Amino acid sequence: MTYVREQTSAELAAHMRSLKKMVGWFDPLADRLWQEVEMLKAENEALRKDAERYRWTCVEGNWVARFHGKWRAHIGEYGDKNPTAWYPSRGEAIDAAMSPGDTP
Repeated sequence: MTYVREQTSAELAAHMRSLKKMVGWFDPLADRLWQEVEMLKAENEALRKDAERYRWTCVEGNWVARFHGKWRAHIGEYGDKNPTAWYPSRGEAIDAAMSPGDTP
């Protein structure tokens, strides 16, 4: 027997779809819980990305600058060796700095 907590998201989704096909079966609570799980997964992914950006800024030599509404990330020893291009948001500048090969 596989418990729900041990099922992957895809297995759980397949199980929910099979239950919905049963004659007379409808559980609005299960639908609401499934929607809540999906929403929490999306929120978790966004928070993980923000945490990765924060950890990047904690590394000595990495910093971000803002100038006239644009953002640029600086990487390396004291941050002056490999600046990124200018980006409209702080997150985009850090993402570019974290991605290998995206810096000029």
